[in-house]
Amino acid sequence: MIRRRKFSRLLVGALLLALAVLLAACPGVGVPPAVTSVTINEPDQSVVVGGTFTFTATVDAVGGANPAVTWSSSDETVATVDTNGVVTGVAVGTATITATSVFNSAISDTVTVTVTATPPAPAVNSVTINEPDQRVVVGGTFTFTATVDAV
Repeated sequence: MIRRRKFSRLLVGALLLALAVLLAACPGVGVPPAVTSVTINEPDQSVVVGGTFTFTATVDAVGGANPAVTWSSSDETVATVDTNGVVTGVAVGTATITATSVFNSAISDTVTVTVTATPPAPAVNSVTINEPDQRVVVGGTFTFTATVDAV
């Protein structure tokens, strides 16, 4: 009877040890799901009205927590942001773009987007055709080159 009891204890001990080794070898097993940080990968940006810029976010998630984020703008009259982090300049001004963890809305990161007016086209002082006068027969072609003097 004593041998049987010793054998049973040894067997149970070996099984517990094997289970502990297996659990230690499986990442995330036994770790409660959590998001520890959200980081927007790009710095603050400037875009022109009508221009776009794509932000990306890195989420540190463990234990099978959902690593997705939602994107939002503090002022959609200045800049909008879609579900993929693409920001579009709407009007001149400044807006804060936020990436927030879907798993834990208390975890987020922000960047500032400054929207500027569309830059004006450069002023042109002159345009000079580089070739002298040419004669072209009907149906023929000739290619001119030009030099533009812009401010």
